[in-house]
Parts: sequence; C-alpha cells; structure tokens
Amino acid sequence: MALVNKPDESIFASSAKRGEVDNFPDLLRGWGITFEQTQGIPPMEWFNFLFKRLDEKHTYLMQRGLPEWSATQDYTKGSCVQFDGVSYRALKNSKNNRPNESGSQYWVRWGFALNEIAQATLQQYGLVQLSSATNSNSETEAATSKAVKTAYDKAVEAKTTADGKVGLNGNESINGEKTFENRIVAKRNIRISDNPHYASNGDHLNIGANNGDCWFEYKSSNREIGTLRMHANGDFTYKRNKIYHEGAKPQFNTDIEGKPNTLAGYGIGNFKVEQGQGDANGYKTDGNYYLASGQNLPENGEWHIEVVS
Repeated sequence: MALVNKPDESIFASSAKRGEVDNFPDLLRGWGITFEQTQGIPPMEWFNFLFKRLDEKHTYLMQRGLPEWSATQDYTKGSCVQFDGVSYRALKNSKNNRPNESGSQYWVRWGFALNEIAQATLQQYGLVQLSSATNSNSETEAATSKAVKTAYDKAVEAKTTADGKVGLNGNESINGEKTFENRIVAKRNIRISDNPHYASNGDHLNIGANNGDCWFEYKSSNREIGTLRMHANGDFTYKRNKIYHEGAKPQFNTDIEGKPNTLAGYGIGNFKVEQGQGDANGYKTDGNYYLASGQNLPENGEWHIEVVS
C-alpha cells in the first residue's frame, strides 16, 4: 500500500453558521435514532456534527502525536499513550490504571528526554561523553576510535623499539648483530663464549673462557692460524705447546725432551772428568779434574784444576 499523503488541517463544518451544527442525539444508537426523531432521514446538522467530530479526532492525534491516557479507555499490550507530558507503553491489557504509578505492572516509560538520563558511572548506566585524549584517567568518558588508534600506534612503536633493544634485567637471548660505539662495562659473570666451537664462519677473532682455560684465537679464511691459551693451572700455551716465562721456567730433567745423555751429544768430543794424579803438567786433555783430600791442598782441600785448551 502506498504511503497516504498527509491530510490538511481543516476541520469539517468548523465555519458553519449558527444552527447548522447540532449534536447527534444518540452516538451509541447511531442512525437508528432517525426513525424515532426524523422519520428515518438524518438532518444536515447531524451530518455536520459527525464529520466535524471525526476531523477533530484526527487533528487531536496530529497535534499530540500520542493520545493522552484516559481512565475510561481500554488499552491493549503495546498501546502507547502520554500522561503528564511523559510517554508510556502498555505491558499488558488494562483499564483505569494510571501510567505513572510507582512499580506499575501495566505501563513502562517509553521515551526519555536527554536531561532525564543520568551520566554513566562505574555504578550505573547512562550517557557517556566521548574523548579522544590518550593521557586521561577519567572513569566517566569513553575513548573514541581515534584515541584507540593513537594508543595502538604508540604501542606498536614502543614494541618495535623494544624489540631492537636489550633488556636491563633478566636473562635474554639476543639475536642479530649489535654494535657498541663506546666501551662495554660488565661487572659480573662475564662470558663471551665457553666453547671455541661457538666461533662462526667468517670470524677472525674468537675470545672465550670456561672453567678449564681461556683462549685468544685468530682465524683467517675460516682457518685457525693460532690460539694462545692460559690454563687454569697458570700454564700458557700456543697451539697447545707450552710457553715458559719468568714464573714458569723450564726444568732440565722434566721439560727438555730428547736431550743427549753423553758429552758427545752436546758436541764435546775430547773432554775428561776425573781425579787428578801426579804433576799438573800432565793434564793436557780438556776436562774437569779434582784432587782428593790429603794432597796438601790449600783452603781445606776445596779446589780443582780445569784445563781448557
């Protein structure tokens, strides 16, 4: 059905002259009353009254929008009325039940003016003021999409920044290359690596330490050139060969391997070590000679003759 055009606001017979409108004698009887009063023919005055009555009802509804509640009207569930300037909706069929009664089971408020709605709080429903602020601690304002996006963008930016930084506390596994422009100060538990095998391809210098030793390894083209180590017992080695120093001098009997056990092994071919006999003129072979005690020797007999040609 097509939308009906809005009717004009004219009221039928509203400009009738005196005597042209007369009250209908019996609205509930209807036209039947004409047989008793006007021989079955209704007069003009009655028609004017009835049409005027209909137009006045339409005008009333157009003015009010909602009809005013009436104590004599039968209302069904869903009926809408106004009472004292407030609108109500029927919860069930009723008659002569005032809508504004407290706790009414027949009527409920249907519409509210904005000034009747409270501001929302943490304890009650209500109107909420929107805000785009991102630094507010208000508990009565709601964040707009703009505020949420601003906070989200800042969170993403902070996460991106944090992902590229090393934490100040706690254990952390750091991936990727980190460049330090200034000196590095570590106060405890210093560990560069605890296994030489942690060195990666392309490394030129591998410094590390563990409970057994520490090392300084130089590599070129991924090939070990040499490793200098200091062991837990204080020894120094290079390529696993011991390095001697003032604090760890080599011992002839234990540290020199493959040493000769004859003088010839040291390049000495004609050399004697024996007790001296007879005249000193007889000592013509290089050597170290000693004289026994009791041979009239000076200084308590503690002397010897060394012949070197």
